[in-house]
Amino acid sequence: MKKLFALLLCCLLLTGCAFVPKEQPEQPDKPAEPTEAPTTASVTFFLYTPNENVDGFEKREVTLGTLDAQAILELLIAEDVLNENVALNSVELQNDQLLLDFNSAYFDQLVTYGTSGELMMMGSVVNTYLDAYDAQSVVITADGEIMESGHVVYDFPLEFYH
Repeated sequence: MKKLFALLLCCLLLTGCAFVPKEQPEQPDKPAEPTEAPTTASVTFFLYTPNENVDGFEKREVTLGTLDAQAILELLIAEDVLNENVALNSVELQNDQLLLDFNSAYFDQLVTYGTSGELMMMGSVVNTYLDAYDAQSVVITADGEIMESGHVVYDFPLEFYH
């Protein structure tokens, strides 16, 4: 009986053990698997322009490869919201507030309009940049100075125009 028990024990031990190959250590000189280059997420937003009656805004969805304030300015110029002399001096996002400083050509264009034209120009710029940057408000200056058009003194953060 002892022999039978010893034989069974040996069989159990042998069947319970299986050959498991050792893990191959990673070879340091082996080139890494190629990975896809990281892609920059594109940004989609609405471009706002005055409607035909100059009493509201039309909006058109646009997509840019990256969030680029200069490219947004060029879109507004292409839509005749701003003239081609307008340029951005600086753009800064502080928390949910966007700070846009344009050159003096922005102010020069603004003061040529009546109340409705001024509202449409500012509203198009404000709405477009707020939408693109997902900001809550924007402060707009010209050459670092607060603008006073004769209709409005722009010394406060502007919010979305409706």
